[in-house]
Amino acid sequence: MEGYDRGTNTDGQRELELTSVDLLSLPRTTPADTDGNLLEDSWEVAFFGATGQDFASDADGDGLNLLSEFLHGTDPLSDDAGSLEEVPWPPRVRIEVREDGDFELVLPMDADLAANFLWTVEESTTLTSFAGASGVTESPDASEQRFVIPDADLPAVFFRLRAALQ
Repeated sequence: MEGYDRGTNTDGQRELELTSVDLLSLPRTTPADTDGNLLEDSWEVAFFGATGQDFASDADGDGLNLLSEFLHGTDPLSDDAGSLEEVPWPPRVRIEVREDGDFELVLPMDADLAANFLWTVEESTTLTSFAGASGVTESPDASEQRFVIPDADLPAVFFRLRAALQ
């Protein structure tokens, strides 16, 4: 997480302005990805004979991790990366404040790659339980996925961006 100290607010509390956050956890499971490693189970079985592969590993040594091989549709056991780029995971998320007071979670990921995932913004006031954030809109473009979160004027709300394989 990166940010800066905004100083003390009118209530005497310290404020931190976050500018970016790294996602550190794996996504949830889906019927197509029962182990939650972002690799479709049928793909893992076809190439490796079993699920549970490490998405960050590079089985063929071509510079692309398994997640990249899966998303680009290349053979994870053949050195065929060519000019393809590795998909960064976990992705680096920026937080941008908009002029209207809303803010955006900005995920730098190509639209074609991002389309492989179901993205969910969740919120919590306690960090013990999360639920879907209300009023969030997606505003993707070709190179970034943007999630606009309305200004709720709450004292403290925590957000997380979850990914699941579609």
